[in-house]
Amino acid sequence: MLLVDFETRSPVDLKRYGGRVYAMDPRTEVICCGFRLDGLHWMFRNPKLYPQAAGERWPEWVMDALNDEHIPVSAHNAEGFDAPVWDYVAANDHDFPLLADDRWVDSVAICRVNGLPGKLDDAARAIGGMARKDHRGAALIRACSIPPYDETPEKLDAVVEYCAQDLVVLADLLDACRPLMDVELRDWRVNRAINERGVRVDLELAEAAVRYAEAESAEIAAQLNQLTNGRITRHTQSARIRDFVLGHLPDCPAMVRYKDGVKKYSIDKSARAELLDDFDLPFLVREVVELTDDGNRSSVAKFQKMLDRADPEDHRVRGAFVYAGAQQTLRFSARGLQLHNFRRDCWSPDEVEDLSARMYLDQPLDSVMDTLSKLLRPALLPAPGNKLIIGDWSAIEAMALPWLANSPGAEGVLDVFRAGGDVYLRTAEDIRIDNRQIGKVTVLSLGYGGALGAFQAMARNYGVRLEDDVVRAIVTRWRRVNGWAPDFWYALERAARRAIARPYEIQTAGRVRYVYYPQHLGGSLLCLLPGDTILTYPQVRIEEVEGRHGRAITAMKASFTAKADATEWPRTTLWHGLLAENATQGFCAWLLREALARLELEDGPGDVVSDVHDEIVLEAPAALAYAARDRLAEVMNTVPAAAEWLPLKAVPTIQDRYGKEG
Repeated sequence: MLLVDFETRSPVDLKRYGGRVYAMDPRTEVICCGFRLDGLHWMFRNPKLYPQAAGERWPEWVMDALNDEHIPVSAHNAEGFDAPVWDYVAANDHDFPLLADDRWVDSVAICRVNGLPGKLDDAARAIGGMARKDHRGAALIRACSIPPYDETPEKLDAVVEYCAQDLVVLADLLDACRPLMDVELRDWRVNRAINERGVRVDLELAEAAVRYAEAESAEIAAQLNQLTNGRITRHTQSARIRDFVLGHLPDCPAMVRYKDGVKKYSIDKSARAELLDDFDLPFLVREVVELTDDGNRSSVAKFQKMLDRADPEDHRVRGAFVYAGAQQTLRFSARGLQLHNFRRDCWSPDEVEDLSARMYLDQPLDSVMDTLSKLLRPALLPAPGNKLIIGDWSAIEAMALPWLANSPGAEGVLDVFRAGGDVYLRTAEDIRIDNRQIGKVTVLSLGYGGALGAFQAMARNYGVRLEDDVVRAIVTRWRRVNGWAPDFWYALERAARRAIARPYEIQTAGRVRYVYYPQHLGGSLLCLLPGDTILTYPQVRIEEVEGRHGRAITAMKASFTAKADATEWPRTTLWHGLLAENATQGFCAWLLREALARLELEDGPGDVVSDVHDEIVLEAPAALAYAARDRLAEVMNTVPAAAEWLPLKAVPTIQDRYGKEG
């Protein structure tokens, strides 16, 4: 594998605008590019910045590797940065040879399937690799990459050394990791193709939304300033807001958090929700918390991201989806434009047209922040003359969990799906409450070992309010009716413990298998799921954990960015509920990847432009919309061989905007 790393400079804000927009800007320049293969390394230097490099010949081994289509080319964040820089900057300005799309392999994806952090330094430090110890390098890159450029010969030489060291770190890291399996490489390339196609946004609507949001933020700031006599002047002043609330509600239980055993107070989203659920909350405190909650809605930033990252020619945002972004489950995540966090309840197309007309005329809106957050999904739309075809699997995790359990009791739940029943209504009957919404909260919150706290947290998201005693009764009834679930949870943990005790031996719980490899990444527990999906838990051990009875399974925590001076990488506890959740979500992620691969690699009407959790979005010409809908339904309802007897169900719809039917 030929390793590549670029250092660049540009007045474009890379973090704000993303790698593609950054690379496409004609002001973006290559400072240097490092190449590494089998211990050999060479640095290309821009002759404009390094006059001594003018006319320097490329080494024969680099050219041979670039010309050999069987040698993959890898960079850390190749898809999001290095590949666009190669295509738009290096190839145009310095005659780098163009590479076929299927030559690239992103080493970030390799890290993620190995259960490691995505950032290079974090991944290397997490496994004890040769990470840079001199963290002044980041400041050096900023000095040479962001105007006004500091181009002293000494600093430019230091940039070359910095780039070369990155490749040493990357080579060491990849030596420690297993490579992508063929099916994983296929899925990464499918995701890249979807990213290259992009999803179109309504820029006119986004511009209007940003204008309204800015005005609303200013109004919120003015109200907070008046209510608190100047103590709080912006909704982003979390520490001041926290202290203000504590001044009226000392030792407020809703705000209590524990970090490393230390009691702290927080005014985060869940704390605000719990405070606002209290009917006895003092009026002044309620006003401040409500204003803070309104101001912290993320719709403003998302509309701005649409404007920042959309291609000015076709209005498409590209590169939004991250393959295996959630390391412990290999589910897709998002970057830049965070589609996975868009509010699911939204305005209908007719309501959007009415709101758009009012916004273009600068007419007032009711509940501005709430109105805008419900406009996020409909701000995505097809190109003129096209339609969106949207399909999602109904209650997929509620179906996958019992299927993985593979027990007689679990088959009873699957039979509800097979008979076309409503599992949420059935659950409401089982817990003796005539309310489908409560049944839904029960299924979604209790399936992975959750109890009172998990139920109440989920209930807030669905507007359900129940007394704790009622919830405790629900938990007891649900577990009694669904005894297969606790049996499966505990079977998973027993199998994981047996696997750690007996290296290389496969241990089974339902349709889930575990095996432990003591030499891989400091000792890795692998979770083997149907469909050749492997979840990796590096640096596994069984140890005492504060707050838990007995010894627990722990592993390196992947979704974490450690401080530069951290002496020990943080760990996570693999308790039975987390094991069940990871296995279920990992299996569901495989189902989505299989459907996406069929849609992308087989000929048929419609192109995939988005996938969010259990949902797939195609774009097709209006004349082919019904054919594309039928194709999406056929693919999503075809059960892969490795998931035999799983009762999948998806009913795609044709839409003019992303959101509700119609």
